[in-house]
Amino acid sequence: MYDQITPVCAVHIGEAIGLLSTLTWVHELNLGPIDFELDSKKVVD
Repeated sequence: MYDQITPVCAVHIGEAIGLLSTLTWVHELNLGPIDFELDSKKVVD
């Protein structure tokens, strides 16, 4: 039914890359204090 896709990287690495990308974007836009909510324990700790 569905084709399986081989992951490019581990989930926690992808989550960390996404957070870094978001932090860079927020910094470039000179936005004020922002709260981020993550659900990946490995990335948060």
